[in-house]
Amino acid sequence: MGKKLNIIDCPGSDDFVGAAMTALNVTDTAVLLINGQFGPEVGTQNHFRYTEKLAKPVIFLVNQLDSDNCDYDKILEDLTANYGTKVVPVQYPVKTGADFNSLIDVILMKKLTWGPDGGEPTIEDIGAGDAPHAR
Repeated sequence: MGKKLNIIDCPGSDDFVGAAMTALNVTDTAVLLINGQFGPEVGTQNHFRYTEKLAKPVIFLVNQLDSDNCDYDKILEDLTANYGTKVVPVQYPVKTGADFNSLIDVILMKKLTWGPDGGEPTIEDIGAGDAPHAR
């Protein structure tokens, strides 16, 4: 589509903060990965401070949504408490843990569901039980 996207993957450990700072100097946006089992950690706050210093927009990406220890609502609550009302979910899981197989895309206003083997999702309208409640 005539666009080029470069992704610079940096270690999240504070031991390698120099690599993250160098990458932030040449990027337009930062993606901070949040472990779905633990939520925002000390390193998240440290790296976020660097994005603020460089005035970079941030995308928080939550992984491990299929973990039994994942509490997406708590993670969202913690992110909002730490970073304010600018934290806006653009996608959220219908369920987490072993039952995770679908999410709601707020921009498209559609439900995306994957089969047990992954692949392309089934895209459908959002059901009443899937609507965002307190999100």
